[in-house]
Amino acid sequence: MEDQALPQHSEEVDFLFVPISNHLMQLCENHFGKQLGFANITDLDAVIQRFQDVLDLEGNDFARAMDFCNLGCGYVNRFKISDEMADLEKSIENYQAAVKMTPPEASSRIPNVTNLAMAIYMRAWVVDRAAMMSRDATFVDDAVQLLEDLLAQNGSQYQLPFHLRAILADLYRMRWEQRPQENINDLSNSIQNFEQLWDLIPNVDSYRWNLLASLGRIYLRRSEDSGNIGDVDMSIKLLQESEQISTKEDTSDLERVDILHELGRAFGRRFMRLGGLGDAESSIHFKQAALNNLPGDSSPLERFHILSSLAWGYYDRYRVLESIEDLDISIRVNKRALQLVPERDDLQLEINRNLGDKYISRFERTGDLADIEQSISTFRKVLELDSNNEETIITVSQRLGDSLRKKYETSNGCNDSFEEAIQRLKNAISLSKDWDKRHRAMLFKTLANLYTARYTKTETWEDLETAISYGQTSVDVLPKGHPTLPECLFSLSLNYMKKAHRTKLEADHEIAIQTSQKAVDLTPNDHQEKCYRLLSLGHEYKLRFMRQFHILQEVSDMELAIEIYDQAFRHPHASIRHRIQAGRAYAGSLLMVKGFMEIHHGIDAAAHDGIKERTSGKLLTKIWDTTVAYQIAAETLSLLSQLTPLSLEVSDKQVLLREISRLPALIGVTSLTANKSPSEAIQYIELARGIIVGSLSNLRVGILDLETLHPELSQEFTELRDQLDAGPVSINGVTNPRHEASQKLKDTISSIRCLPGFGKFLLPLDEEELIEASARGPVVIINMYFTRSDALIIQNGETRSIDLPELYEYEVIEYSARPEIDRDTLEWLWDTAAGPILDSLGYLGAPTNNSWPRVFWIPTGALSFFPIHAAGYHYTGSTRTVIDRVISTYSSSVRALINGRRASWASAPQQPRKAVLVGVQELYHAPEEIKKLEKLCDEMHLDVIKPKPYREQVLALLAECEVFHFAGHGNTHPLDPSRSSLAMKDAPLAVKDLFNIKLHERAPFLAYLSACSTGRNEDQELQDEGLHLIGACQLAGFRNVIGTLRKVNDGICVTVAEMTYRWIRDFGSTDQSVAEGLHHATRFLRDQWMAGDNTDESSRRNGKSKGQVKDKQSRLLRSIDRTERLERGRDMVRCDEEPLYWAPFVYFGS
Repeated sequence: MEDQALPQHSEEVDFLFVPISNHLMQLCENHFGKQLGFANITDLDAVIQRFQDVLDLEGNDFARAMDFCNLGCGYVNRFKISDEMADLEKSIENYQAAVKMTPPEASSRIPNVTNLAMAIYMRAWVVDRAAMMSRDATFVDDAVQLLEDLLAQNGSQYQLPFHLRAILADLYRMRWEQRPQENINDLSNSIQNFEQLWDLIPNVDSYRWNLLASLGRIYLRRSEDSGNIGDVDMSIKLLQESEQISTKEDTSDLERVDILHELGRAFGRRFMRLGGLGDAESSIHFKQAALNNLPGDSSPLERFHILSSLAWGYYDRYRVLESIEDLDISIRVNKRALQLVPERDDLQLEINRNLGDKYISRFERTGDLADIEQSISTFRKVLELDSNNEETIITVSQRLGDSLRKKYETSNGCNDSFEEAIQRLKNAISLSKDWDKRHRAMLFKTLANLYTARYTKTETWEDLETAISYGQTSVDVLPKGHPTLPECLFSLSLNYMKKAHRTKLEADHEIAIQTSQKAVDLTPNDHQEKCYRLLSLGHEYKLRFMRQFHILQEVSDMELAIEIYDQAFRHPHASIRHRIQAGRAYAGSLLMVKGFMEIHHGIDAAAHDGIKERTSGKLLTKIWDTTVAYQIAAETLSLLSQLTPLSLEVSDKQVLLREISRLPALIGVTSLTANKSPSEAIQYIELARGIIVGSLSNLRVGILDLETLHPELSQEFTELRDQLDAGPVSINGVTNPRHEASQKLKDTISSIRCLPGFGKFLLPLDEEELIEASARGPVVIINMYFTRSDALIIQNGETRSIDLPELYEYEVIEYSARPEIDRDTLEWLWDTAAGPILDSLGYLGAPTNNSWPRVFWIPTGALSFFPIHAAGYHYTGSTRTVIDRVISTYSSSVRALINGRRASWASAPQQPRKAVLVGVQELYHAPEEIKKLEKLCDEMHLDVIKPKPYREQVLALLAECEVFHFAGHGNTHPLDPSRSSLAMKDAPLAVKDLFNIKLHERAPFLAYLSACSTGRNEDQELQDEGLHLIGACQLAGFRNVIGTLRKVNDGICVTVAEMTYRWIRDFGSTDQSVAEGLHHATRFLRDQWMAGDNTDESSRRNGKSKGQVKDKQSRLLRSIDRTERLERGRDMVRCDEEPLYWAPFVYFGS
């Protein structure tokens, strides 16, 4: 995204070397060697002196011209031996004299011009290869002019000899290299002349690959200045042809390395423009091949260039996949390259600049403050080592200013970083007047961002005004059509949006929209950031619609927003993440405007008709044809697998999935709105939820049949999945083995699916499998969106859905923010969800004959953390409660239910043998709990182990236990659910630690987490991912898990655990006995609580308006306005103040 610090892709290529130059140099040397066959420098000295003596005697111009040529030839041949530039310059002086004395019509004119041009070319070649600018570039100008004159005199562009046309083409290239601003057309002239050579080279000529490679490099270099994607495409085409020919020709290792490296750079250049993953992959592939083929005796400089270029390849792929391993490799490869050049070398300075940028990127990805400090330190070092270079001061100060801003944003009121950034940026601005306009604009943009950061902290109006002023200046300094202008305009529009949010004035909103619109209009259609800018603009139009619809009754803004979302979603070069965001916004907006119009129709039918008349037929078709939103949502869902490939770590996936939250609810509601079958809606919801846990579960699926029937393919699958399921590992090389394993595993899975009987291998659930999930009782998936809520039910061999008209998403969010579970919450939950669902299931009262039915609940979104099993009106004699009608079991998904049952079947013959009981002494009742359970476990014939609560010791024991019981503190992490944990004495035992345990083959019987909030996730954007301690234990392989949704009472934990284990002891170690045991324990405590409560149902009902249907307009408007987020987690507390102490305990199982 554009608000992140993304390094500018500028691989260090100071000079444009082309392979054909070496051959032309050799041709020139051979040319002069044939004219004068002396190889001894003493003989050459004598010959030169003799030619000079003759020249002094001659009087005839024609004869003197020949003598000047002979003398020039002597000097150029001595240069070949001495490498003294003075000899080459003397040669050029003599050839120039010869040409000057030769009339244009003379037959010797062309040979003399040829000699001069070739001598000048040799001098230019030496300067070019030395990577230094000639002090006197007129030599090249003169040679170009001479050869252009020859072309003009001969009247045909094909009459110039092949070698001279090649030299002219390369001289154009060299002159552009020396003075690109003065000779902007020279690269095009070079390309034109090289292309004209093509028809002059026989097909068998081994130089064809060389010419292709040279042309490819020049096209690539021109693209870097012009931004023309056609030049990049042509470069790739030519370099690929060259690479294919070179494999058949006798090319040197270095020549082949050069072609491979250039191909990698060309794909990298195209990636920077279009953002395609395939280009990033190809860039890495060819650069890695170049590194692998580099001879061992190659120079450090050659290795440096390839390594620094390879680092860019991995950074490019990081920008698409956001795999932290790729970013780490990029940084590590840059560091390796640094070791190959001296400290004060310009190349090292450039790499340090790029390293500083990448440290910022890693900080934004991980939040590690050490990376920001490293970035600042690196930029300061560059400025110190190159303190007299204005270009360095300008470019690096801008980057340093960005790093200091990041530090300021994360600091608590420290202004040192802010003040240093201001000082350095203003100093750089004072130096930038005569430099490139882009650098100057970016300095002002960075300065604007700095004041925006302070405004965000202090809300000081002057800072926002200053930010807008500097942002406007960044726009004003750029000429019309400048490629950086859209970026600066977009940044400015974001500050105008902040101003409009502050002032609430529609005039300010209009300025923000117009500025954003201009940024979008000026962004090229093939630019990868266009999608993100379109998204931002679409949101602004949608927000204005929401502000004004009830006043103006106009949908034109929403019509624009939907059109813009459509463009963003269809953008061919957008990142997968932005496309998913666009698809979600597109489908959601169609549902929203449909809801608004339905609301208005219910209020004022005549006004509604007027709105329809002012709405285009195209939008009306999209609104009322409900399949449109469904198709967009379904297409969006299909992109998810590309967003989160198997190669990504859990932490990487969390970052990406946070930005596409609510997609599962959207796909569910669009399916039902489009009248699709409930089973199809369930299948889509299953695909969209639990991406992280689901992918890990797939890696741990049982493959006994595959092992038996196809052992080789089974072994290949096992080796690859074990590599991907190894958890975070340190990567020290220059390749990413996880990425390579992920690609291979995809192919292996495809091969397995082609085998007879394995066609469904790791595919989503089909309808038959969904029906199978209800074998032990109905399965209920509750799906909520701001426009509607539904219960999707699997029961009695069929799927169906029921509308939940009183379950409002905004109310769910409000109730979830309450610190405790109270009676009001449970009664609201009954009225809106649990009661209607149980009625639909046919469970209308308490069961008879103690034959308790089971219901498997799969709540979604914020509802995932509500105790549905406790919903109801809990008064003496009442049966309007869930706990008095059914036994509740929770699951994160239908797939988890099925997997759990299959694990249960596979492990049934095994008997529990060991119970690991961990108690935290700091809790008053925890030792008592462990003591009572020790006795019960002994009666259940379990060998009890009571380790001290140290992280590694407990983790090691989990590998061999059948029962794991923890009595202690639970901690939910407020920002990273994978760091939610059980408190140990030394270090937390976190969700991510449990993710890395693999017990699925043994499928141990029970994990009982007697601690606060072990089934809770504080990150609202990841509520559908099942990232909590209960889910982690299930993923680790435990068949049954008991935990809690909220705070729990220390003393009550003892009673619940004792009663549950006693039931298991009495009725057997089965999945059902765990569910029954917890149910009866909590019901017993509920009864005790009711007996001590003096409130009766009638007094409660007098204060409530039962059965009241809420206003539909209020539902929609209030739902979309709920944007508050809970940013704090629960501290580890004693939890002794919970009034409904029986309600938080939940059972996850099958």
